Amino acid sequence: MSHTGDVDEIARQFQERYGLMLAVARRYAPTPDSVYDIVQQVFIEFVRCSVQGKLDSERDVTPLLHQITKIQAIKYAAEWKRHSPQTLQTIAQELAGNAETVEPEYALEELTLLRRCLEKLPPQSRELIERHYKQGVSLEEIARQSERKAVSLRSIFCRIRQKLRECIERNKRSEE
Repeated sequence: MSHTGDVDEIARQFQERYGLMLAVARRYAPTPDSVYDIVQQVFIEFVRCSVQGKLDSERDVTPLLHQITKIQAIKYAAEWKRHSPQTLQTIAQELAGNAETVEPEYALEELTLLRRCLEKLPPQSRELIERHYKQGVSLEEIARQSERKAVSLRSIFCRIRQKLRECIERNKRSEE
């Protein structure tokens, strides 16, 4: 098989199992937005395995891709926790509906502030947050339904999260 044929075959195998990888990544990802970053890392690792000759062309690559996805998602989550300030973790967990996993003594203050800040958001922003984080609707689906580009929605979500962080920090300073 030529080098181009190898690349085409790798891409085909990856594409055929893309849905599986998304599902596995969603299970272990620290935030809904990180799923696509994880799958990108899986692709890089899958190509690396292919180039190093670790793939048997006779065997199904599904278990391998499942395992790579799980490992990459767990690594990503650990890295995210290590480099994410507590406020960002609290916000992400609250928005994803997992607030009970945060230490209660710290979370109570953070969650109270977050809820206040969410109420201050414009209705359109609150609706986006609700649909994506609480209802679990993907950015791509929201983009399709609202006839927007997923890239622009990601920017909107980044700005919303930044506003929430700033609002929480402002409220913390004013309470001190």
